[in-house]
Order: sequence, then C-alpha cells, then structure tokens
Amino acid sequence: MTKRVRWGWLLLALTSVLFVVLALGHRTGNCLDAPAESAAASTCSTSPTLGVGGALVFSLGGTGLAAYSLRRAFRRDRGD
Repeated sequence: MTKRVRWGWLLLALTSVLFVVLALGHRTGNCLDAPAESAAASTCSTSPTLGVGGALVFSLGGTGLAAYSLRRAFRRDRGD
C-alpha cells in the first residue's frame, strides 16, 4: 500500500477552513445612544452576521468537511 496526496481533497479542506474563518470574522452590531440630558448610558453590542446558531452550524459543518477532506487527501491506496 502506498500513500499519496490527493491535491483536490487538500484544496477542498483548505478552502472550507478559509470560508469558515471569513464567515465568522464578519460581525454586525448596533448601538443605542442615550439622550445627553438623561442619566442612562449608551450601549453597543456585536454578534456574528450569521447569528449565534448559524455560526455554530457553519463552523461545525466546515470543520467536519475539512476533517473528511483531510482524511481523504492523505489516506492510503489499497492494493489489489
């Protein structure tokens, strides 16, 4: 049995990791400004653009695809 790299699977693994990093790196936010005459404080919040649930699903799916692709990229050939 020989071991060889399958470059297509390796490229898919790297691309899926890149998409996950880019998608989770993009965030959205909003701010509530309190009027100057009130004693209230202004607040701001940020969250992933996909939402928390979407970010979780996207990151688990991308990580699973990367793991599967890496397994396929570096698996041994079966000799007949």
